Amino acid sequence: MVPASRAYLACRYLFNEYPLAVSGVDHIPAMHTMVLMLCDGEQVRFFVLMRIRSRSRTDYTLSPWRATGAVEIAADGGEVPELVANVVEQGIPVPRDGSLFGWAYQEIVTALIVIYASYRPDSPVPVWSVMPLVGTPESQWPPFSIERFFGRWFWKDLQAGNIVGAAALRAGMAVPSLTNLLAEARKTDLAPRFQVSA
Repeated sequence: MVPASRAYLACRYLFNEYPLAVSGVDHIPAMHTMVLMLCDGEQVRFFVLMRIRSRSRTDYTLSPWRATGAVEIAADGGEVPELVANVVEQGIPVPRDGSLFGWAYQEIVTALIVIYASYRPDSPVPVWSVMPLVGTPESQWPPFSIERFFGRWFWKDLQAGNIVGAAALRAGMAVPSLTNLLAEARKTDLAPRFQVSA
């Protein structure tokens, strides 16, 4: 068992740092979910982290994917099982269901990345797919195209500007590299200021 306060801080961090992984719950403004993937060698397990806000507090629950048995994670909640802490501290957030991204190779989108993170009989666990544009040389495909499991690389490439969101795709605009974006004197890179302390 581990202190619930430790797991609580990890939950808050996940919801603050990974907004593209957050989904609303049936139009209830006080409830949001996030799918987390825990990879242990070749074994992959999925969990659903839920944030429940009220006027006076925010609580979290964690449950296995498509199963019962949610564990409450409250700031003043005593202890939680070690697995719960491991999931919220080591789990990889999966972008919300239906998310569409592009892989930018030298400022040109050369592949689409689609995320499916809700239960369907034909797809009982979250999946993702990389779809290179027709005629794109393999050297311009995302380096993770053959990865079996979703990984932290996704969030690192998104922060680096290699993966772009649907808004840039819809606009049909060129995607400048992070270096070019930060070259302007009026721009400041805030990413180094938001490092998680150990």
